Amino acid sequence: MPGIDDQSRRDQGHGFTVASGFSLGFVDASRAGESAGAASAAAPGGGPYILRRLIGEGGQGEVWEAWQTSLGREVAVKRVSGSRWDELIRRERAGDAPAHDYLARHLAILRGVCHAVAYAHTRGIVHLDLKPSQVIVGEFGEVFLMDWGIAARLVPAPGRGRAVADIRGPLGTPGYMAPEQATGDSGAIGVATDVYLLGATAYHIATGRAPHAGDNLAGTMDNARLNRVAPLGNAVPPRLALIVERAMAHSPAARFASAEEFRLAVEAFLGEASHEREAHAIMAECEARCSAIPACGCTNSSRPRGASRGRHTTRPE
Repeated sequence: MPGIDDQSRRDQGHGFTVASGFSLGFVDASRAGESAGAASAAAPGGGPYILRRLIGEGGQGEVWEAWQTSLGREVAVKRVSGSRWDELIRRERAGDAPAHDYLARHLAILRGVCHAVAYAHTRGIVHLDLKPSQVIVGEFGEVFLMDWGIAARLVPAPGRGRAVADIRGPLGTPGYMAPEQATGDSGAIGVATDVYLLGATAYHIATGRAPHAGDNLAGTMDNARLNRVAPLGNAVPPRLALIVERAMAHSPAARFASAEEFRLAVEAFLGEASHEREAHAIMAECEARCSAIPACGCTNSSRPRGASRGRHTTRPE
């Protein structure tokens, strides 16, 4: 099905962006050569690319002169050092870190993605394929949003890349698609579509899976078209669940108005969660100190009205 990326790319290591005018794409780094001579790398839907000459390098990666054989054009390939975000999520969900630490770390990364998306929107461009596997996280927490290969301009600009109005048929990754992408409704695709995808990414953080995951491609596409999403579950903080549900509303008009508004909602949740943890920690310390002083008479029954013990939560499933 044209325009659909259903490949599960699980490699780790380095990410690439490919630039030639407006066009951007992702190159699978595991296939890129390391020699000083020419090397080739396959890009989903667009490769191979032949890396010809190292142009420059810095703390964040390398830039190569390359040739895209499929389109017969010269491109610049930026090799970004870091780890695939989806792999970080998978490994850390399998670890034993407290659930609130896991959420805080990955929602902070999501905030960085929101910044990149919001900037693209100010330039009149929507990404249309946001998901954890499109993000590279650097050694010092840098966030790189990759794979702009199906990005589109909100307003047509002849000779400067695809416009939203040019979209015909489904476009994106089925497990994360907004309903309007699954139906190929170009009239409904826009900023709100990226907001939906940010919500779908938050869903992946909370559950470890894509929101529309089905038994096969046809089932996944049906889920995306109908916006069938498995419930987040009781382990996900209710405030976060509400943010995800609003971002992933079936109607674009019911979602957050912008990537920035979505980011602010996530930041507000992080702030509330941090304050709640601090309050629970203070209460626990007070109880521990009082219990060590027999004459104090401070017991659970004397806890101020409305106060409660901190709850141990499991990692969201």
